[in-house]
Amino acid sequence: MAFEDDHDDDLGHRRQWTPLIVVWAVVVVLAIVLLVVSRNDDGDVQLTGTLPPSLAKTASTAPPTAAPPVTVPATAPPVTPIVPVPDGFDDGATTSVVGSTDPDVALAELASQELATEVSEPARIGSGLFAMLIVTGSGRLVTWNGTQWEVVTTVDPPGIIDSVQTADVTGDGVPEFVIGLGGLDEPGGVYGEQGFTFDFLPFNTTNGLEDLVDGLELSLGQLQSPFGTRTLIWTWTGRMFETR
Repeated sequence: MAFEDDHDDDLGHRRQWTPLIVVWAVVVVLAIVLLVVSRNDDGDVQLTGTLPPSLAKTASTAPPTAAPPVTVPATAPPVTPIVPVPDGFDDGATTSVVGSTDPDVALAELASQELATEVSEPARIGSGLFAMLIVTGSGRLVTWNGTQWEVVTTVDPPGIIDSVQTADVTGDGVPEFVIGLGGLDEPGGVYGEQGFTFDFLPFNTTNGLEDLVDGLELSLGQLQSPFGTRTLIWTWTGRMFETR
């Protein structure tokens, strides 16, 4: 009987510890499972989700970064060669730029550009090439500098110039410009080089030395003018024109 009592007591103790053992076993198993799951989650972490509305709006509306401005180096303007002008010419001469480098073509272009009513033929005077344009009743003496025509001076006689011709009327082999003015008496004169300057060449008239003579015209290379029923022929003497 004593043995049975001991056996029953032992059995009773086992029954008391059995639930605790089961609980501890479950706790241990759960701890192991949680540890394994936690490690797997650490290895496969991925960031998901969306930005806050304020950040999302800022990111979508931010302007693109502009490229820095590119600085283009300035190009120096072309340099026009300076050709010295003989003494006595207008120091305030200006240059008229035209497209062609051929003097005849460039002169026609300049005449069109300046709205010239008359243009002389180019004349070789000394070492230069000269021509005269009539613009608004005044003469413009121009010279060719090798690339374009330059305005040397303006010719302003007492009247409106309406014609100009190129001819050697002094007999020295150098051409002059024979200028005709409008008006009732149609005066005319000769504009040419004297030394290193250009000016009107004088006529020895009954009134003294004059720049202009009434009715002066160029005929067959000679200067003529009417005088009553006669026709005067003017000849250069080296200092002036005289009649015979």
